[in-house]
Amino acid sequence: AMEKDPSRRYLSAADLSQDLRRYLADQPIIARPPSAVYELRKFAKRNRALVSTICLALIALVAVATIATFEAVAATEARTIAEQEAERAKASVTFLSNLLASADPDRALGKEVTVRDTLDRASDMIDQGAVAEHPATLAQLHTTIGRSYQALGEFEEARKHLQRGCDLNREVFGSQDVRVANGIDLVANTLISLNDYSGAERLFRESKAIHEALGDDPHAYGDVWPQSLASVLYFTGRYDEAEAEYRDASEICRRHGMDSALARALNGLGMSLEGQARYDEGIQRLQEAVDIYERLYGELNTDVASTYNNLANCLEAAGRYEESRQAHLKALAINETLLPPDHPNVAQTLGNLSLVMLRLGDFQESESVSRHALAIKDKALPPAHHSRAATLNNLAKAIQAQGRIDEALGFFDRAVDQAEQSLPAGHLMILVLRANRANCRAAMGQVDEAETELLDCYEKLAASMGADHRRTRAVGDFIHDLYASTGRADDADAWQSRTSVASTQQD
Repeated sequence: AMEKDPSRRYLSAADLSQDLRRYLADQPIIARPPSAVYELRKFAKRNRALVSTICLALIALVAVATIATFEAVAATEARTIAEQEAERAKASVTFLSNLLASADPDRALGKEVTVRDTLDRASDMIDQGAVAEHPATLAQLHTTIGRSYQALGEFEEARKHLQRGCDLNREVFGSQDVRVANGIDLVANTLISLNDYSGAERLFRESKAIHEALGDDPHAYGDVWPQSLASVLYFTGRYDEAEAEYRDASEICRRHGMDSALARALNGLGMSLEGQARYDEGIQRLQEAVDIYERLYGELNTDVASTYNNLANCLEAAGRYEESRQAHLKALAINETLLPPDHPNVAQTLGNLSLVMLRLGDFQESESVSRHALAIKDKALPPAHHSRAATLNNLAKAIQAQGRIDEALGFFDRAVDQAEQSLPAGHLMILVLRANRANCRAAMGQVDEAETELLDCYEKLAASMGADHRRTRAVGDFIHDLYASTGRADDADAWQSRTSVASTQQD
């Protein structure tokens, strides 16, 4: 009744009388004390500037409180991650300390501990449960050990550890993770060394699908990329498909400034071009790869050696034999400096060098180098391997060139057998080795058998590589020589014309 605000007073005495009756009847009355909202509204009208300042302060306070809450949550998460990383680091340090302790002369009983000994010890420690409570760390250790075994040429041991590392990453991070994709690439790469090309291709395609699904930055790709799927295509003789993969990878690497990966892609591209007898561009790409590697890592680097080796092969195929020899000698010097003397990479370079010496007419030196390479490969490689087949072929050719034809045929037989066991049916290398063996048989007087095999090889090479490919033309020359040496002049002239036309097209 005495409220200053007219809107809150009784309008009349009758209104007051009704409220009194409601009160006496224990009914709700209209009159009420001012609400908090009402009081605030009235205060705001009287003190507009002050209230505005207070509201802004309240908004800021809420914002700060919200940010602080989020930061507290983030800090908690970061603390959890940091604690997990610390636990992983502690586990890694403990593992490494125990591993290095195994190299103590007192524990090793005075024996000089080799890298292989240390890797074997690390493998044993993992098998006995070391770091088992930290699967992510264990995955990294398996991967590191596997890659170290691979660097030593111990491919089966490498495969075992790399596969386990990949499986653990899949368990920890799920199947659609870049670490899983990179692990798959590493396993597939060992399968190539073990001659399992179909298995390697299946894994590389699985990895590629994961990367494409993730749409991740190529910087996250493992360092096997971009030599992954393309390398299988190359080794199985699908040079045009390999070229396309390597060109795509090269463009990606150039766009993203990935120099090391670009060098790998250019190296593979050069090899693919050499396989298609496109030597000028192949040499250009391989030299570019060498230049990038030397700029990044200096001359003493195994990638530099490997690329020099491939450059030398392309130079040899182009007929530039002395340049090829010099490039092989550079690769050999690097490998002999950085690697054990019985490493497969040393043998690979020796085997390739023996072929160049054969081209240069130094047959005795070619034989000596081939035998050295073969001794290393017999120790380092699986029982059947295409690399051993290549060295056996070079050795056989050097022996044949010295007139020891019966002895040469035995090595040609071994070369063909190795290639057929380790490569897909119809592979270029198998056809080339069969043709070389047939040419040896022709020199021994086994004319009918030699003719049948040479004609078969020629037709298959012409179908797969083209009549103008140097490998196809070389077999055509063998056929011409066989006919010429057996008095079949008309047939010899026909084959000479045939190979001459192909040679003109190639030039």
